[in-house]
Amino acid sequence: MAVYDPVAEVEELKSEIERLRGELTTRNRRQKQLAYGAIGVGGQLLLGRDLVSSFRAWLEAKSLRNPLPSDETSAVFAAIVRRGFRVGMFAIVLAVVPAATTSGFLYWQSLIMKEQNTAIRRQLDLQQQEIERQTRDTRVARRARLLETFYDEDCRDVEADRHEAASRLPTSSRICRPRANARARQEAAIAYSRLELSVSRPPSLANADLAMLDFFQAGFNESDLRAASFHAGNLREAGLAMADLSGADLSLANLNWADLREANLAGADLKGASLMVAILLDANLATADLSGAILGGADLRGASFRAAKLAGADLAGANLLGARNLTQEQVNSAEGDSETRLPVELAVPGRWKAGSR
Repeated sequence: MAVYDPVAEVEELKSEIERLRGELTTRNRRQKQLAYGAIGVGGQLLLGRDLVSSFRAWLEAKSLRNPLPSDETSAVFAAIVRRGFRVGMFAIVLAVVPAATTSGFLYWQSLIMKEQNTAIRRQLDLQQQEIERQTRDTRVARRARLLETFYDEDCRDVEADRHEAASRLPTSSRICRPRANARARQEAAIAYSRLELSVSRPPSLANADLAMLDFFQAGFNESDLRAASFHAGNLREAGLAMADLSGADLSLANLNWADLREANLAGADLKGASLMVAILLDANLATADLSGAILGGADLRGASFRAAKLAGADLAGANLLGARNLTQEQVNSAEGDSETRLPVELAVPGRWKAGSR
């Protein structure tokens, strides 16, 4: 029968423990070697062989608790600093080169875009100039057509009959008539006036034959209408402020509510014209013929009547306060009523109704 020996059993257990400890140590060493190998390969790729060798020696010494000599430790740290500097410079290069490349590319792109913008702007300027030239040419051509419409006349020499010869009239005369009909001349005059005003240029219809045409509320402000004929035409509520109507034929024309402030009507023929409630503030009526004209309710303040003819003119309700060059003789030849307001230096004619100033 075997005898139990506790000492032998303890020794056996110690041997087993030592064996297991050795296996564990071997296994840990292999794992460390594998790890160091992986670190070494990666480190050599990234940090360099010298730095990896120095760092490995430092790690092994640390794991074995065997400190490296001071010179080797200094060498390790010096290798770390050198490699760090190299890696930092390499990183800087990697950062600067793409940035510089990108900046250069963007600058090159900006130069190209600037040249393209300049070319586009130059092309737009040329197109704008071409459009303005075409518009100007179109405006000039249209202006010429409109002027031709109301200035083009058909003139013929007509032999006078014997009665005309006997009455000392010329034996032959020249008769001119507009080629365009009344409606065409009317539309052309209005279109021409608008065309000129659109470019801030006063319309010029001097000597135009616009008789018996309808210009209701038409705009002829500051227009040159010298010696133009508006005989029996409709200029009701028309804008004629500061227009030059000197020598114009406005006989029998309808100028009711027309704006004629500061208009030049010197020598104009206004016989039988209707100017009811018309505005003639500071208008020049010198030598104008207003015989038989209807000026009821017209505003004639500051208007000049030098040598104007007022025989039979109806001044009922008209305001002539401040009228210039108006004589008593002119007033006596006209008609008025109690609403007519005369300058304080003139007397109300006796045949008028009891007047007021």
